[in-house]
Amino acid sequence: MSFLIDTIIIVAIVTFAYRIFAQQLIQNQISDFETLYPAFIEAQIERSNTIQALRDELDSGLITEAEYQSSVFTVDTFYNENFVAETEVFAQYILFNIIYFFSAYLIINYIYQLIFKGQTIGRKTLKIKITGSITWWNLLFREVFWKGLYWMFTFGFGIFLDFILIALTRDKKTIRDYITRSRVIEADSLYPI
Repeated sequence: MSFLIDTIIIVAIVTFAYRIFAQQLIQNQISDFETLYPAFIEAQIERSNTIQALRDELDSGLITEAEYQSSVFTVDTFYNENFVAETEVFAQYILFNIIYFFSAYLIINYIYQLIFKGQTIGRKTLKIKITGSITWWNLLFREVFWKGLYWMFTFGFGIFLDFILIALTRDKKTIRDYITRSRVIEADSLYPI
């Protein structure tokens, strides 16, 4: 739960920074963005309207399923052949946004962890804290490499593995706790019990 609270805070900061300056910087990095991106959006709206009109004709019985499929293929072929540059600009814009949000999240998360020395707002809210060796390197490894990168590259399996280790091990520690010589405890408890 503390991870969720902290993630909401970090995503809000990343989104705010995106709206203030990163969005314009990304758009400026793409050549002819000002003309090609709106053209792509307009073409997609026209394509969607055309396919919807074909769907309406199919639903009303004016055309058969085979005619509908053939017409949709023709429409798609037309847009794929005639809007290549526009589609490339759109794909590039999406890719740059993904790179921004991914890297900005990791950087802001690390700075956030450093500022609070691991005792983030989410952890304080749930009255838990990290104890042990809390250095800049351990926070980088623990919060950025392990939580950020490992969880993302394992498509969530890392989260599942952490839950299993916490639930089934005597020490209630994850792999990152062992590696960084730290652990998460209740803030108002005396350890060891």
